[in-house]
Amino acid sequence: MKQSGQIAILQFPQADLARGEAPSGAASGTSPGRFDDWLACMISTQVHQAVEGFDEVVAEADGDFASSGLKTVSVIRRG
Repeated sequence: MKQSGQIAILQFPQADLARGEAPSGAASGTSPGRFDDWLACMISTQVHQAVEGFDEVVAEADGDFASSGLKTVSVIRRG
């Protein structure tokens, strides 16, 4: 059963549409409307690609890191 904030493995296409390895994705919540559509965000360990003011970096020092299910510092790119 999917829940808001749950981390799931999703296949995101690369910028050149080539198939890459499957990064993590986060089910961030349902979209408005009568359908069971979900919004997803990409999660990556490529922190050097984070865009300040747009992406969210989650680090081991953050208070909720242990409960996030992430294994290392990661960047969440909003969809």
